[in-house]
Amino acid sequence: MKLFKEIISYFTKITTGTLLISLVAIKISGVEVWTTDILWHIPLLGLVTTIITVAALPDKDYTRREGIIRYSLHFVLLSAAVLIMGAAFNWYVPSLLNCTVMLLYIVAVYAFTYITRYISSKRSADELNKALERRKRGK
Repeated sequence: MKLFKEIISYFTKITTGTLLISLVAIKISGVEVWTTDILWHIPLLGLVTTIITVAALPDKDYTRREGIIRYSLHFVLLSAAVLIMGAAFNWYVPSLLNCTVMLLYIVAVYAFTYITRYISSKRSADELNKALERRKRGK
């Protein structure tokens, strides 16, 4: 059940971040018309990147070195998946400039996902600490 909740959490955060960045990218690029296919592309991309995230970052403690390696590999795998799927979905024409812009978008979604995950985790930890404190005082 915990894994399922984690998958739903990542999927929601990644898909929301991708949608927000897509809206910004569409506005910046000046593209007037997008097909409704993007409504399938974004959740599919969210699903693929969620699977990569859950596989690359299992819910366990890491040593500092292992964490750096895992997060670096995670970012490389996510970037590759997004660049490949973005090109397949015709979100961009592969070139050095376009790939660089896509990488900036990837960094933005990555940051959005981890900031929201941090806030959510901190809130859960604070609630747990308060409950423990109330229980401790009750004794």
